[in-house]
Amino acid sequence: LVPGARIDWIEGLEVLGLESEPLRGRWRGWLLDDAPLTDADRPLAAQIATMIVFDSLAGNWDRWSGANVGFLPAKSELVLIDNDGAFLPKAPPPMERQRELMRGLRVFPQALVDAIRLLDDASMQRAVGEERPGVPLLSEAAMRGLAERRLTVLEAVDARVKAVGAAKAFAFP
Repeated sequence: LVPGARIDWIEGLEVLGLESEPLRGRWRGWLLDDAPLTDADRPLAAQIATMIVFDSLAGNWDRWSGANVGFLPAKSELVLIDNDGAFLPKAPPPMERQRELMRGLRVFPQALVDAIRLLDDASMQRAVGEERPGVPLLSEAAMRGLAERRLTVLEAVDARVKAVGAAKAFAFP
């Protein structure tokens, strides 16, 4: 076995500069500051919120290190690229930026949060899979980190629901 990555070319993929203005200010307003959200902006806002929640669960500490979000204009779809900072046994200090985003998120994707609520240790292990038969892909320490991050995500969601109610907190399906 040779560890590595398979990187397919995605026709039409563009880099979406979520770290740069003016887009940075727009999405942060929608998701962190309760700025008005138009119907036209709602699909992108929902995808960014989903990315933030998923990256928080996965422990992906380097999403915001530059050009790690692709975009397919033909589908109006985000493509999360460069995920090698995820599922580490212990997240490095830059993960605090991701934690802050998660704690500040004002609206959540209902379906993803519902799926996270259903996870337990066994289902997480099944979802992560095996490196080869009988050998888990992630170490016990990495799986503990995943379980801890799951609770942290749900605590942030539950705090927001308690503050504003489920109807406002779950603005996205």
